[in-house]
Amino acid sequence: RLLVAALWLAPVECNLGVETAAADDECGSVPGSDGDCALHALQRRARSIARGGSARVARVSEHEGLELKSAFFVGSGVSPAVDCKATAVSGVANSDGPRAALYSSFGAGGGGAVWSYTALVVEDGPARAQVDLRQRVVLAVTVTAQFASWQLTPYLMNVEGMRDTIAMPFSFEARGTPDCPPSYCLLPKPTGEGLPDRVATPDCGFTETSALMISVDGPAEGQAKEVLFDITDLVAEDYTHFKVWASPSSLERRGFWQIPGLTVTSWGFHYATTAKIAE
Repeated sequence: RLLVAALWLAPVECNLGVETAAADDECGSVPGSDGDCALHALQRRARSIARGGSARVARVSEHEGLELKSAFFVGSGVSPAVDCKATAVSGVANSDGPRAALYSSFGAGGGGAVWSYTALVVEDGPARAQVDLRQRVVLAVTVTAQFASWQLTPYLMNVEGMRDTIAMPFSFEARGTPDCPPSYCLLPKPTGEGLPDRVATPDCGFTETSALMISVDGPAEGQAKEVLFDITDLVAEDYTHFKVWASPSSLERRGFWQIPGLTVTSWGFHYATTAKIAE
């Protein structure tokens, strides 16, 4: 006899229910924008797995992620200059491991122009074959935004799927040559309304964002937030690697930007799976 099994891979505050359609009715179904409402609705509908259907899994990542940090400079001295480095970071809450940062800025002056970018790469997402795609798959990322005494640029947090696997250790450096790093090191092109026509482009260019990219609001300065991304469409396309980054949603008058520094303290996945176990 085949049984439906519930797989609980880490303790969580409460179980996630299976009535995603009801959550959509209550919160709307716009991907990403109503993630908090949708997830809370799912939680309120939590029921015993004995009632049948798919098991809802809440899995806090115990795998390391990668912080991907890039800088591009053009100006006086040795130019252009490019740096890109990947560093292993911890996604386990309350651990002593290094944390990932999310950051994006562009500024220019008499000495030249600098584009800076830091992203998180998560490489342990659920495989498509494990997931019941009739229900939402959610990537939950807990983030704290630093407070600054000067005005910072409004921003959005984004996620898209990655096909590349970054072989560690990874570091790229170029000085005074046209050499460019792998595409995953490039800044994703800002996509806010009216932004693409105003953004200065580094010598290596931008990477174009996917049509499946999901964008949501991040925490305000000085605050923490669990940011929820509906990645169902990405998992349906067989993505198990995900890149999370932040980008400006508007620019200063001169086209500059500097978003708040963001620290990622944990991430995990919420999804439904039907596991059949032979008795």
